[in-house]
Amino acid sequence: MSAWRPPTILDSFNYAFEGIIHVLRTQRNMRIHFGVALIVLIAALAVDVSRLELIALLLAIAFVLIAEMINTAIEGAIGSLD
Repeated sequence: MSAWRPPTILDSFNYAFEGIIHVLRTQRNMRIHFGVALIVLIAALAVDVSRLELIALLLAIAFVLIAEMINTAIEGAIGSLD
């Protein structure tokens, strides 16, 4: 039997990526948000937006995706109470 050890930073990133993959596999709205985000980024690169505009787009996209994941987690927690 091995002793418990705290997760390493690599473990933490692996858990985060597993969570993102899980939500993309199981949540239709997340797939829609992710697809639209890719289209927006491709369009932004096609029209040659400035670096600052691209950073603003990436931040906005990240906030939307994070909000959708938090919403999904809350829905899952509330749904399990029924």
